[in-house]
Amino acid sequence: MPKLTVEGFGTFDVPEGKRLVLALEDEAGVDQLHACGGNCRCTTCRVEFVEGEPEQMTAAEKEKLAERELSGVRNAELRLSRERAVLQEQEREVVSDLSSVYAESKRAYYVAQTNYNRRTAAYQQLESLKALFANADESEKVRLLDLLLDAQRRLADAESQYFRALAEYAFAIKNIHYEKGSLLDFYGIHLAEGAWPSKACYDAARRQSSRRTPSILAHAVTHCPPIVSQGESTAQSPLLESSILPCEAARTEEVVKRLPQDGG
Repeated sequence: MPKLTVEGFGTFDVPEGKRLVLALEDEAGVDQLHACGGNCRCTTCRVEFVEGEPEQMTAAEKEKLAERELSGVRNAELRLSRERAVLQEQEREVVSDLSSVYAESKRAYYVAQTNYNRRTAAYQQLESLKALFANADESEKVRLLDLLLDAQRRLADAESQYFRALAEYAFAIKNIHYEKGSLLDFYGIHLAEGAWPSKACYDAARRQSSRRTPSILAHAVTHCPPIVSQGESTAQSPLLESSILPCEAARTEEVVKRLPQDGG
């Protein structure tokens, strides 16, 4: 009869052909918190083989691995479908925006053409009235003067509308190149990185050297011994000795030795 050893629980006899999850729960008394009834369907239990792992996979293990691979492929297909949907939506937006700006450019062109013809007609009418006004007598000039002023007003209005239409047409052309992504090329603008100035080269070299050889902090190095007890003190004044650090006491002793002796 096969034996099942569970760390922390012991070794148990298991009937031949019994599922591992059921053997762990029935013979070993280890609750796996499974909900499949031992049919290997819920995939909630986790078992690690420390020793004695079977050399051959069972049919259930092969099916489960095949399901996982298929599920991975399915997830990849779903992600690919999502990206394709996003791409198609972006393509529709680009086509819609291009159609809108192209229609706007056509409208602006026809408006500019109409205003140009209106401006030409107003100019021709003004020239005709000027010729009539120059050859008319005094009584006729009074009547033609109002017509001449009105023709000048219509010409000024036609010119204003014409140049406004030209501005709208230029703006529509700009929008087309903006949607196409060729705005910089349309205006003859080309971006390129030139040579670095001397100040930039100096800053780059300084920062690179600081990364390789960091500066040493002088105040981080000390030669003062640790403040711990070195045994029984032989000083005459314990209070005075306790108020002086060991490093300061050593320096004081050195200064005293250097003082001249009496009568020396």
